[in-house]
Amino acid sequence: MTAPSGHDIGTQITFHYAMASSGAGGGRYYYGGGGGAGGYKTSFGTGNVNGGNTTPLASQIVLVGTTYTIGIAAGGAGNTSGSQSYMLGTGFNTIHSAGGGKGSGGTTVTTYPSSGGSGGGGDDYGGLVYGASGISGEGMAGGNGGYAATYRYAGGGGGAKTVGQGSGSTLVLAGKGGDGQPTLITGTSITFAGGGGGASNAATAAGGGLGGDGGGGQGAIYGSSTPAMSAGTASTGSGGGGGTHSRASDFYGGAGGSGFFIFRYPAAFNVVLGTATASDLNTLVSGNSNFKFTKITGTGTVTFI
Repeated sequence: MTAPSGHDIGTQITFHYAMASSGAGGGRYYYGGGGGAGGYKTSFGTGNVNGGNTTPLASQIVLVGTTYTIGIAAGGAGNTSGSQSYMLGTGFNTIHSAGGGKGSGGTTVTTYPSSGGSGGGGDDYGGLVYGASGISGEGMAGGNGGYAATYRYAGGGGGAKTVGQGSGSTLVLAGKGGDGQPTLITGTSITFAGGGGGASNAATAAGGGLGGDGGGGQGAIYGSSTPAMSAGTASTGSGGGGGTHSRASDFYGGAGGSGFFIFRYPAAFNVVLGTATASDLNTLVSGNSNFKFTKITGTGTVTFI
């Protein structure tokens, strides 16, 4: 029996992948820490290319005509950790990673950041709060909160490549989110899984923390809407910016970005969408017409033919 492409059912296809689970939301209310990026994994490239800067994982094998299920986690809402993304199917080694850890932030009671693929950033309301840890092989830790003069600053969430920036007496800025990890899996360099920036209670040029490279959200600034707090970019696995209590729109922190899967496979084959959604489908790899890639952005089923 053959598939519509002419390949025999059950033919093995070796493919490479890059994926991330969803980023976490930034912490809430009093100068929230940035949300951590979702756990990032890849089999493509050389050197330290995975989240946490570990070496590539093994390529995977799928079978022509077999249906595979892909779960794409939605980004964590403000003050909420991200969730797991995954790929599974019969006879296939499941690929998955952890969602990002939420940033810290509280009211009269200190709340703490969560660990995750990358960890959430800490703050300094009611006592110094340290950033949470990332998971080995998936991402990095969040930055610590800090206190300078009369102002408090939150740490950035961890990214896939670097830890979230901390804040302290010698760094009178809210922490920048950790940077995400670049990849050439599509033939063009693109970065995923950046951490969210921490919030600040200084309405000055010091400002809120910038989002990490790869889609991390901007942290809020108390008493100011410029620049605006932002969510992690969709389909990048990035964390959201930390929030403040000065405006209702910033209260809970920015949401994390949703996860994704990218497959890179020989150009003789195609991915057929069942119930999954994709932003790029069977697109030739830039500079290498021997391979195609598909980026899955929504939960559902796919078949390779």
